[in-house]
Amino acid sequence: NEQEVRHIVGKLIRKIESNNKNSFVFIVLEVLFDAKILQFKTKVHSAESKVNKILKKIRNKLQSSDLEKLLILKKHLSKLETRTKEILSAIEDVLDDKEDLNKILSLTRNNQISRDALESILDNFLEQLEDLDGIIFRLDESIEDNEEFVNLTLNVRRTSFMQINLVTSLFTSILSILAVIVGLYGVNLTNGFEGNPYAFYILSGALVFIFIFLSILLFFYIKKKNLY
Repeated sequence: NEQEVRHIVGKLIRKIESNNKNSFVFIVLEVLFDAKILQFKTKVHSAESKVNKILKKIRNKLQSSDLEKLLILKKHLSKLETRTKEILSAIEDVLDDKEDLNKILSLTRNNQISRDALESILDNFLEQLEDLDGIIFRLDESIEDNEEFVNLTLNVRRTSFMQINLVTSLFTSILSILAVIVGLYGVNLTNGFEGNPYAFYILSGALVFIFIFLSILLFFYIKKKNLY
């Protein structure tokens, strides 16, 4: 963008005015590489800050909105990593190819000092890019570790829900059995308790006793089978 161009041109002018002993070609390469590294650093450190912030939020409280943001950041990091590796590969190819180096050196004095200066500039740029690539790699690892954490958390929640659902279903089954007993007493059949003033209390006590007894049996069964 215009701001970056102004920054590059300004830096070029300052380096040329400082009577830099390096040739103009090397000055241009150095300034452009510095600008590119600054651009990458800004993007990588911005992504790093956002990733760390979201990971911290997810660890404290899992929310779907944060997971969506993390997914977007992961895609952004993937593109940044691809671009970084492309440039790394290109610079390594130049360093390994004498013909490419000679083409650049043909623009200046072709001597050993110029070659050493050019290789130094390329090596320095390569080293800084590798450092940024390492940061991206560590961020990817952190995101992958977080994905495992999220999956484990969701599995635990699903398991807990299934356990609660199982226990609820079993207790519902007990209550269904009691409802059948009550239903049998509710039909118009002679059972010998019609005139008994204590029939309601006897039946209620019996049903409560059966419920408690079956609940205790159910509890020990669940514990024995490690269902909960």
